[in-house]
Amino acid sequence: MNILQVQLKIIEDFYYATLFVIVERIIFLLSSTEDKMCKTLLILILLVLITISHFTFATENLNSTEIDEKIDRNLNLLERGVQHLFNGTTKFLVFIHRKIITDYYERLGLVPSNQSDGLTWSAIVDYLIGFVCLAGFCIFLTIIVPVISIIVCCCRMSGRCGRDNNPRERSRDKSKRICCTSFLFVLVSIAVISLVLAFTSNSILSTHLSPAKSGGLLSHSVSSVEKMATYRDGVIVDLLKLKDMAINTSSVVLEALENIPVASVEFYNEKTESENFLNQSLLLKTISNNLWKKIDIVEANCLSFLRISNHINQEFDRIRPDLREQLKNISKLELLDELQLRVDETLRKYSNNISSYIDKNDIRIEFDSALERAQEFLLEQQEVVRRSIYSTIETIINETKSGQAKIDSIDAIISRLQKLPLNRTIVALSTPPWTESFQNYEYLRLGTYIGICLLLLTVYAIFVIATILAWVRGPGEVGEKQSCDAEAASSCLVLAVGLGIVLFSTFMIVITAIFLFGGVAYTEVCRFTQPSLADIEGTPLGRVLDATVNARFLNGTSFSNTSIIEAIKYCKNNSGIYTAMQLESQFHLEQYLNVKNRVDMAAKIFDKIENATSPIIENYKTLPLELDNIIKDLGNGDFLQTNLQLNGYEEIKIKLDQDQIALKKIYGVLNPDGQVTDTLKKLHRRQFPQLINGLNDIYNNISSLKEDFLNVTKLSQELYKNLALKKAYIQKDYKMEIGSFTMNKMVAIYKYYKIYLDPMKNFIFKDMGKCKLLYTSLDQFVNFACTNTIHAFNAYWAAVGVVLLLLLPSFGAAASLVVLFRRTGKRGSLHDYKNLKNDTYRWGDIAKALGSEHKYYQENSTPPKVPLIQKDNLKTTIC
Repeated sequence: MNILQVQLKIIEDFYYATLFVIVERIIFLLSSTEDKMCKTLLILILLVLITISHFTFATENLNSTEIDEKIDRNLNLLERGVQHLFNGTTKFLVFIHRKIITDYYERLGLVPSNQSDGLTWSAIVDYLIGFVCLAGFCIFLTIIVPVISIIVCCCRMSGRCGRDNNPRERSRDKSKRICCTSFLFVLVSIAVISLVLAFTSNSILSTHLSPAKSGGLLSHSVSSVEKMATYRDGVIVDLLKLKDMAINTSSVVLEALENIPVASVEFYNEKTESENFLNQSLLLKTISNNLWKKIDIVEANCLSFLRISNHINQEFDRIRPDLREQLKNISKLELLDELQLRVDETLRKYSNNISSYIDKNDIRIEFDSALERAQEFLLEQQEVVRRSIYSTIETIINETKSGQAKIDSIDAIISRLQKLPLNRTIVALSTPPWTESFQNYEYLRLGTYIGICLLLLTVYAIFVIATILAWVRGPGEVGEKQSCDAEAASSCLVLAVGLGIVLFSTFMIVITAIFLFGGVAYTEVCRFTQPSLADIEGTPLGRVLDATVNARFLNGTSFSNTSIIEAIKYCKNNSGIYTAMQLESQFHLEQYLNVKNRVDMAAKIFDKIENATSPIIENYKTLPLELDNIIKDLGNGDFLQTNLQLNGYEEIKIKLDQDQIALKKIYGVLNPDGQVTDTLKKLHRRQFPQLINGLNDIYNNISSLKEDFLNVTKLSQELYKNLALKKAYIQKDYKMEIGSFTMNKMVAIYKYYKIYLDPMKNFIFKDMGKCKLLYTSLDQFVNFACTNTIHAFNAYWAAVGVVLLLLLPSFGAAASLVVLFRRTGKRGSLHDYKNLKNDTYRWGDIAKALGSEHKYYQENSTPPKVPLIQKDNLKTTIC
């Protein structure tokens, strides 16, 4: 059973006791009065009371479950009945709090919201009609009852409304004064004790209801805060460990990332295909350069051979007519025809071969150019890949360093946790009263309720005692003493009613002052026990809270200065604090530490290197077609076959020797002194030997070129084969091996990251770790410290309404019945009520009623003997 149900049960018991007394007196009066109108009125009052009791607390015939349901239903009705008053009062108090006592909070280091919630005085009046009426009525009673009492006392002291001055009246007045003074002393004593207990009960509570005791009144609240502090400290320790782990992990990752570019270059340079291709291309270029030099020598020999052969042909052509004439004269013309045919055929044939050989050697220019372009292209693409790896790794390194710098932001989270005033809250809940902590309102609230109960019980006891006294010591045969006791009882009852109204109204004013100038009690304590949400307003948690918080104090405005407790209280009912904290944790994990993005980028380095190697494949397709053709020619041996068709060296040499012998025969048969003979001798002795020597040089040089041509052919074939392999390697193997190498490094780095990621994910994503316990305990504290306290305030306002609706009318009804009892009861030998039963008197006409009674007896019967009193000794007395 919560606090409100306890209060409701107390009110119910009090109501039954009051109702029992009233019903009993009504039944008694019904049996003793003969006035029909009075009986009818009493019967109607009895029926109304029975009806009210039936529809209000008719729980006698219900079992325990039905009783609880009935109480809950009545509780709901009661809460709805006072909710308007409570909400209006809360808004009014918050308005006063924000408008008037802002400096008070600033001195305590608590900054309230600057939002006025759009409250205006007209809106406050709309909300506070019930509160204003209630307070005004109580203030009116607080003022008018003492004033009326003073007026009545002054009137009776002056003799204007007093009774006759005789010994009986003076004795009766003395008895009434003694009785009233005694009751007043007891009442004031009990009221003072109640008020003292109300403001000192926190010391009693701190001693006898210690939080350390199991089941103590504050044990739940203190234990919740203690758990929160423990969890908070655990969270801070874990965050510090995670920070150190993140820094160490980041250092290891940076070292591994910085080693990747160096390792990638070494990886590239160590590739057999690349090294072989470059070495082969360089060797081929060296051999080809030597080959070109030898070919240049052969070309020079060929040119010399052609020049000599052309010179010989020209000489033959020049002397041919004269030689023919001379040989014809000596009948040796057949020698000329044979020599001319052989020389012309031999020289012309091999001159053409030599000329074609020289023309064919121009291919070396194209070969050198294509070979150089191939080397430059491959070297350039190697540099492109190296730069791509460098740039990719450098990007990851820079982002990792940036994330490493952001690891320091964990300090901000730790700082926010350290600023949670949990330890101060525990101290405040566990320390003696009258400290500066707001948490003493826990004790003040409980002490105040103890005072309320004692005050109500005191007024109730006075009412019961006065009523029982008037009932027991009422009409009888004794006479005046009984009348005096009845009047004393009625006076005490009136005094109890007036004093109860005064004390209750005063107490209400005090409680209102506590609300207004005491920090709006526990509601504001709950709002300020946690730091502001302004630092996380832009985070996912802030956006969730902004969308889900039912702003009781803010009406949809920004919650920059809203307490975390209040935000969580309403957030949990809509989206769940667990989901909100997951978003907050994900925000910190991705934005502050940025681990996930960095690992994803490292894992995608393979794609970036693949993109870097793509231009190699594309550019390879643009190699000059001549290079492919040249490589094909070299690979097939066409170049060698074309340039080694001088295998007729022996035939040429034999023919040249035969021509030289035939030439000697010719100039041997001619006139020795002739010009033709001299020319033939020069050809025989000079030109033909030079021609033969040139032919020998050509043969020797071409023979030495054979090995070089074979080497070039072999290397060109290997180069062609390696280029084909290089193309396939670039298209497949190179990309795969670079990617495999990089991924191996990234896997190692990712393992380092997982050392940090796994505990972080377990800490935040899996079950929220200590954070879940922290906010669970925080939620428990909110429910106990705020929700139950608000229920207690609801119970207070409900008690106010019930007291006004039940207590005061009950007092009034009882007082009216006592007056009716005094008017209709028998007074002994001094009074004859048969003749007075139809008379009516007011409360202020007691003296007049007594005067009329004396006059009646003087007219109708023998008056009692009364000692004669001198006129000068007549004095008025107070009642």
